Amino acid sequence: MRIVFCGEVDLLSVIHDDYDMEKTKFYMFKRAIKQSPTAIVVTDIEGNILCASEQFTHLTGYTLEDVEGKPLELFRSEFYGDEHYKQACEKLSTEEIWRSEMLNCRKDGTMYWSAVTVAPFRDESGETVYFIINLEDITAHKKNEEKLTRNNVELSAALEQVKITQSQLIQQESLASIGLLAAGIA
Repeated sequence: MRIVFCGEVDLLSVIHDDYDMEKTKFYMFKRAIKQSPTAIVVTDIEGNILCASEQFTHLTGYTLEDVEGKPLELFRSEFYGDEHYKQACEKLSTEEIWRSEMLNCRKDGTMYWSAVTVAPFRDESGETVYFIINLEDITAHKKNEEKLTRNNVELSAALEQVKITQSQLIQQESLASIGLLAAGIA
């Protein structure tokens, strides 16, 4: 609500309106993170986890209490060597966004695939002060991909068998035709 005196907007009302707008934006941002279908993690520049969304808990099985203040090393996948992580660090050290698909292990030991994006979070001066990590569960997609690959291999094998059988049938028909010709000549 703005109060106008002599055609001018009251300064206190403007400050109040600005505060309400910032409060509303913060609330919307907080709700957006909470309702995001992907997991969001924020770390300091050393890689220690500062906060994580509820979707992170849903995806990994770890609560914020489990991971807060702990290094991302906690989630280092046994399926990838040092070179994989070295490339990520090199890319992030140049302030670039790093993306990967990774197979990882939940707290309960079950496996999941995630599309990982790590981006620098910069302050007003452009200096990286945090990293934002976005994890999207792509387990179902990867399972479907595996199934399609298996089906393609099976279909390729079946097609090859059909070609072999077709070739054998053609050869048998040729031999039968030659036999009929030979019988007709005799």
